[in-house]
Amino acid sequence: MSCLSACKSKPVPTPNGGVPLSGHSSNGLLLGLRDGSSWKVQPVGQGRTLRWMPGDPILVRRLPHPVFPFQLMNLRTHDATLAAYTGSSGAAR
Repeated sequence: MSCLSACKSKPVPTPNGGVPLSGHSSNGLLLGLRDGSSWKVQPVGQGRTLRWMPGDPILVRRLPHPVFPFQLMNLRTHDATLAAYTGSSGAAR
């Protein structure tokens, strides 16, 4: 199960431990996970996230970074990027 300490919604785990990606913006800077959480990606990471596909398992870890305090890792591609939590819909999709 992933570490979604910033989110209040219940994670929707995948068999290998991540939360499925629901989608991303056309430029790759905004991501949504199926647990209802939304994330703003560090601009240098947007090229990586554009290759991520809906359903990919994403592992979320807290980091001590002052602006982007989370790492999102795609467990399918093994790519990671820094991100900031931007909110939650409060319900799993």
